[in-house]
Amino acid sequence: APPPPANDNCGSPEPAADGNTYAFDTSSATLDGTGSCGASGTSPDVWFDYVPSNTGCATLDLCGSGYDTVVEMFDGCGGASLGCNDDFCGLQSTLSVNGVVAGTHYAVRVSGFANQVGSGQITFSSAASTPYSPPGSGTVEPEPCDPFTPDVINAGCNSTPPSYGSIACGETILGTGFWNGSLRDTDWFNFTLAADDTVTFTGQMMFGGVAYGLQVVDCPTGQINFWAIGGNGACSPDFSISAALPAGDYTLFIAPSFAAPLVDCGVNDQYWVTMTTGAGCGGNPCDVADTNCDGALNGFDVQATEEAVNGDFTNFCQPSADLNGDGAENGFDVEWSEALVNMC
Repeated sequence: APPPPANDNCGSPEPAADGNTYAFDTSSATLDGTGSCGASGTSPDVWFDYVPSNTGCATLDLCGSGYDTVVEMFDGCGGASLGCNDDFCGLQSTLSVNGVVAGTHYAVRVSGFANQVGSGQITFSSAASTPYSPPGSGTVEPEPCDPFTPDVINAGCNSTPPSYGSIACGETILGTGFWNGSLRDTDWFNFTLAADDTVTFTGQMMFGGVAYGLQVVDCPTGQINFWAIGGNGACSPDFSISAALPAGDYTLFIAPSFAAPLVDCGVNDQYWVTMTTGAGCGGNPCDVADTNCDGALNGFDVQATEEAVNGDFTNFCQPSADLNGDGAENGFDVEWSEALVNMC
């Protein structure tokens, strides 16, 4: 049998730097470590000593390799895993790790899915990360980050009965999410377009997440139409989705990605998103008169406003219960709601 490769062990890795591509072959390699993804815990492996030239986000690209690869980065031999990827470009791997520090040595393990071996190539690169910079104000999502309590506020089709938040043109939502490997927080926000328009959602997520535009037809049967699909990656928190839509009722879906690292409450669990439309977000008071978004102006709108002022936003679809714009949500807003119903 051929001898093991020179970088067969973590203690004798091949030096690696940004902008370079390195060939490798695990056919005669042995096991010297463990893997946290891709069933690679007992797969033969080779090692690289990677020193990024930039503080921010590092990317390890194995696309074009000749077998089903797995790549994982550690903070040192026998240290903590900083990220692991199995399949990204087909059966080959690409891993992005945010938070690397220029000049620091990182241990990179290359192996295969379920003991597979073969030859391939790996390219290293790093770049400065885009900072997470939320706006100074917005509508705080009325749901605590708690993986142990069922979400009945805005879990959409993942709750029984389905529950939704709301978002309106010009509104910014300040939300949170979690993903513990078995349970994931999903946030669903309904909105209505009174006329054909182009709708755009832009924002940032501290965690790797997905942002989908949906039209829910029927939750029990899973009839959901996608009109936009987007998200962010490990190297940038930014995301944006946009689509030209006919008048109707729609939903924005935001959640951590199953493929992203786990997200703990209180640790990198925040996101923000703002809705805009091509027609702009006007300030006509009658735009918020239909506070329950049922298409009619009547006493049910006044009732929805009163419930929202008292903290129950179940039937309230506007950005804020402060309808009169005085900075407070109280009985004066209920009176204003009644005035709007009679005026508009």
